[in-house]
Amino acid sequence: MGKPYAEELDQLPATYRWALTQRLDKCLLRAVASMADLPLLAVGSGGSFSSADFVASLHRTHTGKVSVPMTPLAASAAGIELRQTALVLLTAGGKNPDVLGLFRNAVLREPRRFVVFCTTQGSPLANIAARHAFVDVVETTLPTGRDGFLATNSLIATGVLFARAYAEVFSTPLSLPTSWSQLLEHKQNCDGQKELNGRCSPLWEKETLLVLHGPDTTAAAIDLESKFCEASLGNVQIADYRHFAHGRHHWLAKRAETSALIAFVTPSDESIAAQTIRLIPKKVPTLRLDIPWSGTVANLAALGHVLAIVGSAGI
Repeated sequence: MGKPYAEELDQLPATYRWALTQRLDKCLLRAVASMADLPLLAVGSGGSFSSADFVASLHRTHTGKVSVPMTPLAASAAGIELRQTALVLLTAGGKNPDVLGLFRNAVLREPRRFVVFCTTQGSPLANIAARHAFVDVVETTLPTGRDGFLATNSLIATGVLFARAYAEVFSTPLSLPTSWSQLLEHKQNCDGQKELNGRCSPLWEKETLLVLHGPDTTAAAIDLESKFCEASLGNVQIADYRHFAHGRHHWLAKRAETSALIAFVTPSDESIAAQTIRLIPKKVPTLRLDIPWSGTVANLAALGHVLAIVGSAGI
């Protein structure tokens, strides 16, 4: 699996700073601009599916167009008319059979705009894509090298680079915090991971973890479920606050003794989150993660918290 996860967490501040200051690839800016009037399919597997949801959210926010994340299998099987659609294929290594198969399937359907984004240079996917003049290939190399088993630094770098690209193309203000610790709201000289481990420890005594989120933290909830499954850390159920209220709350009526809960709360979620959390049985260990940002910044911050939560569960 290559790398100790704790080492990857230690590299996140440098990765964030690099992605924040790196000169944006002209091909990425051109690709984002070319998709402005189109609906978007954002495609990825594993950790890249979390990135796909993040990019889809950016596209909806900036263009008002329909934009959805899909796995390679779903995108290959869907009977969507791609000639009037943009497709972004996100991958860390560019060699997974899923993404290679999706590329071969999709390129024959001639998407109106086709963008391949890979955080490894010279990948098999990029080499195949380069044979097609209508495909925009964006490659970047992270200063931290490749991820280990779980998507970590590539996930954050992809999110920051796309957020900056959309903001620049659409002349939208983007006030990203200047450091990783500020993004996560860690107090100066405070061991954020150590504090989080203490807050999380009651959760890990339970069999099932329920994760509640709002529209600004969907990618984080998806990523938490993905990492818990891929690393075999535990059972996870995710739902936004209204979806949870529609019937999923009945799980706690039957299985409160074996369940715990994490709630991502942004300013726009405050009212519904507070009302929901008040109704959670007291016997259910609950971690409320308050994120003082909104929109894209909240999404990035929540993803950062997820990486730390996974580290806590791993310990």
